[in-house]
Amino acid sequence: MKKLFNFYTIYAAVLVILNINYTQSKIHIVCTAALIPEQYAVRQDEYTKSLLKLHEFGFIPYVVEPCLPKNSHTFLDDYAIVYYSNTNNFRLINKGVNECVSLLAAFSQWTFDDEDIIIKTTGRYYFNTDHFIQLINQHPECDMFIRWGKGQPIEFVSAGHVFTGCYAIRYKYFKDMLNRINFNTMEHALVPVEAIVAEYATKCLPPEKVMAVEKLDMTARVGYGCSLSQW
Repeated sequence: MKKLFNFYTIYAAVLVILNINYTQSKIHIVCTAALIPEQYAVRQDEYTKSLLKLHEFGFIPYVVEPCLPKNSHTFLDDYAIVYYSNTNNFRLINKGVNECVSLLAAFSQWTFDDEDIIIKTTGRYYFNTDHFIQLINQHPECDMFIRWGKGQPIEFVSAGHVFTGCYAIRYKYFKDMLNRINFNTMEHALVPVEAIVAEYATKCLPPEKVMAVEKLDMTARVGYGCSLSQW
C-alpha cells in the first residue's frame, strides 16, 4: 500500500509540473515585414489591417523588418514591437534566406521563454477570426501547428510543403530549426523555406507533437497581382 501511495504521489506531482509548464506557456505573434518602395502604399494598408486585427484579439504583435536601418521609425511602430534588423541581402535569389536570417537576428533581441508558442505570420496576411489562436490554446500538449500546402495554383505552395504565411512552433524548437539551416545550401540549391519547415515538422519532432490543421481562417494575397486566397 505504501509503494502504491508513493507511485500515485509521484504521478500526481508529475501531472502538476506538466500542467504548470502548459499554463505558464504564452503565445506570441511574430510577423515578418519588408518595407520596400514597390507597392509601398498597398503594403502599408495590408500591414496596418493585419496588425490591428491582432490587437482586436488582445495581442501586441512583434514585427521584424530587415530592409531598413536599425534606427528606423515607421508606421509599424504604432502597432507593434518592431526590430529593424538591417539584415536583408538584395543580391539573394531565395527570399526565404533573408526571412530566416532576420528572424534569428530578432530572436537575439527579444526575450521569450523557451516553452512559449510563437505564431509566425507574413505581416501582410490577416486573420479573419482567432480560430487558429484558440486551437493552440486548446492543445497545449502540441509543439507545432502547421497547414500543409495542397498544390493548388492559387496557393503557390507545393503539396508536401508547409504554408509559411502562418504556422506556430514552440520557441525552443523555432530557434533549433533556424540554427540547423545551412544558408549557403538554401540559397544555391534554392531550397524553399516551406520545405525546411516541412522537414523539421516531420523529422525532428514526434508526430503526436505536431498538429496539421485544415483551416487557419486567414486571408492572404500570396503575390501582388494575385487574388485574395483563404487559408
